[in-house]
Amino acid sequence: MNHHQSVTPWMGTITTHFPHLSEPPAVVLALWSLGMVLARSWAPTAVSTVLAAWPGRQENTVRQQRRKFCYEAEANWGQQR
Repeated sequence: MNHHQSVTPWMGTITTHFPHLSEPPAVVLALWSLGMVLARSWAPTAVSTVLAAWPGRQENTVRQQRRKFCYEAEANWGQQR
């Protein structure tokens, strides 16, 4: 998963406080929380728009990643979710 350089330091904080998260959910949480700060809003559309401005990201993809992150484990595919 390609993420912005600003997320790397914040990933350390996320993994310290949430050691049970694997890397993909930790990246989504880090991106989304940083996006809320940058957007100065918690609105999904505002955050998705800010994050989609980074190279290699699309607004619908960002929105879907957050949506899947919020699903219950049984609603996601895979063994370790």
